[in-house]
Amino acid sequence: MLSKILSQKQAAQVWVLLASGKKAEVYALRKAIHDRPSSWTRKHPFLTTGVEIVLDPVPGLRFAAEPLESFEVERHTRTPHPDLPDDIKAKLAKDISRGIETAALKNDFDHLVIAAPQKLLAQIKADLSPCVRERIMGEIPKDMTRIPNGKNLVARLDAALSAAPEAVPTKH
Repeated sequence: MLSKILSQKQAAQVWVLLASGKKAEVYALRKAIHDRPSSWTRKHPFLTTGVEIVLDPVPGLRFAAEPLESFEVERHTRTPHPDLPDDIKAKLAKDISRGIETAALKNDFDHLVIAAPQKLLAQIKADLSPCVRERIMGEIPKDMTRIPNGKNLVARLDAALSAAPEAVPTKH
């Protein structure tokens, strides 16, 4: 599905938001053309370049929740809090929404894909304005922040979006 969007005559600018309860980052989807290795081109002389879909981090759209720290008096050590309270996660969702709203006002993106745990996904969507919610082309209720950025992440995003029965959006 992602390759169909990028192969349109006027390719739309698609952003992907990957979020967990502790951090979030926005990526821009783009097509990268690269040269094939010479060993490959000897077998296929007319196919000297390849195309792949990559995710580039969008500058200024990386978010992190402020973790709480607890102190143990007996050991005189600092241990991180195991899970963030809901109010800190709600503040993270508001920060994410504000960043996306600001970018939407500048028309930096045409479509948005959100991959986040179900509860955080609902909070982010609730904080977004209706005109930004219209730009959401896919929702993935999973934490995909631990998957390294690369072909595996793009393939998993593509598979999750292809499983949803929606039409491929076009550029306005």
